[in-house]
Amino acid sequence: MMQAAELLQLLGSETWRLYVDLDRQHLGSAAFDEGLRGVREPGFLASMLAAHHRALGLVGEPLDARALAALHDDVLGHAPEAPRTWRNHASWVGVPRAGIEPRVRARWDVWGVRLDPVAPTRPGYVRLVLAPPPTATTWDERLDACLQAGQQHVRDAAPEGKLLAIAQLHQDLELLHPTADANTRRHLLVLQKLLVEAGFPPALLTEPNHVYGLAPRSWARCLQEGIERTRAVHHALQRGMDVPAMLRSFDIAHRPQGVEHGRFHQIEAAQPRYLA
Repeated sequence: MMQAAELLQLLGSETWRLYVDLDRQHLGSAAFDEGLRGVREPGFLASMLAAHHRALGLVGEPLDARALAALHDDVLGHAPEAPRTWRNHASWVGVPRAGIEPRVRARWDVWGVRLDPVAPTRPGYVRLVLAPPPTATTWDERLDACLQAGQQHVRDAAPEGKLLAIAQLHQDLELLHPTADANTRRHLLVLQKLLVEAGFPPALLTEPNHVYGLAPRSWARCLQEGIERTRAVHHALQRGMDVPAMLRSFDIAHRPQGVEHGRFHQIEAAQPRYLA
């Protein structure tokens, strides 16, 4: 397993690329401080790097809801009035129509979920209206159960199945989406921690937000590609190469079928969990 100091040196000054969509990285690390989805958030990268340090400090330790809450506070440290608590009020969230069923199932014991047939939304998306039922499972209980089962599955997986087990746990956390904001960036840090614990380098993903609608095996392939992209950046830094140019060449050479401009358009049916 790589040590924290080694991980911090792996990408060096390019570590920020782990947390920004690849198709927006041409803006540079500080020009607009754009985060996921291209939202302009001053201080975004500084907060993510601070949270990155915390995540590395947790390598080798089990995660629970309390650890996620602390990580969440670091992620949103730049926001003066950040929604840092679990969802505790009726709300709506837009989700891709293709990923609606697993998302409803993931939240059902915490929320009463229904579709909003009236509210306009983006093409291909639907709105979920969330309201806590009278006897709701708490978010802490739901997250602890998810993390305990998922981490045990990762530990028990054979070496050739580790990446799939990690992909499944990462997708499970994203499907829960328990906080009002910053779920994806927090879970991205959890993902990097899980990869490092399993002996992989961090994954430099084409689009960190794109976790919905893909079967676990497909998401695992995305993680494998992200790992190779991280290695390519590391080698480019060692050789004094131009990193943006190298990344463009890498993605042209590795773009799989169904991917256009770094975004997956081919949606696959979800497969049962815990496939060998």
